[in-house]
Amino acid sequence: MDGWSIVIFTVVGAIAGGLFGLINSFVNKAKKTKQSEDQEAIPVQTRPNYFLFVLAVVVPVVLLSSFLNNIPRKNREQTFTKAGFEITLTSDFYEKDMASQTAYYESPSSIVLVLKEEFSLFEQLRMSVEDFTLEEYAVLVQDNNLIASDIEIMEGLTSFTYDRKISGKDFAYFATVFKGNDAFWLIQFACETKNFEKFQDQFIEWAKTVKVTTESAVVLSVAGNYLLSCTY
Repeated sequence: MDGWSIVIFTVVGAIAGGLFGLINSFVNKAKKTKQSEDQEAIPVQTRPNYFLFVLAVVVPVVLLSSFLNNIPRKNREQTFTKAGFEITLTSDFYEKDMASQTAYYESPSSIVLVLKEEFSLFEQLRMSVEDFTLEEYAVLVQDNNLIASDIEIMEGLTSFTYDRKISGKDFAYFATVFKGNDAFWLIQFACETKNFEKFQDQFIEWAKTVKVTTESAVVLSVAGNYLLSCTY
């Protein structure tokens, strides 16, 4: 049993004990009243003891409410925005700087990498990308990074998965691509390969919260040519 469980168990026990004591007090007073009536004496007052009620019930309830309100809520939703990009993750993520990325978010169990590639960069290479589909951009990313993986379209997302070994550990990536009015976006979710099956559905849900705008951002690379240098 963890610390919070012990606290809650103790407070609930105190409430139950207080209620039992209060009920027992009322029962005893009722017995005394009956005895007094049998003896043709003045009945004993059976008016509730409000101080006892407050002590036995109200105070423990207030304490329990205070404890519950202060328990950390690690899974609360939190929205992150940067350079015309928005995503809703959870509050255990925090932003870190990564030179090769437009944005980078990390939690104890997974990471999110965000790369914005403006159309103007492709145009400098005489590549017309205005009519590029998301699938074509995903293929370009794969080709530039030697990734052999099927591109899937599911739940409105264009995505692919791949694996990398980094610093002696195996990691699995769920990569998604988006297209704004002025840029393509490559947004990846990653965790250790052994945990990927557990996190994949959550990665999909997070990817579905992505919104992109036309705000300008620093151009970093062409077609996501950075994957091999990622670190967890």
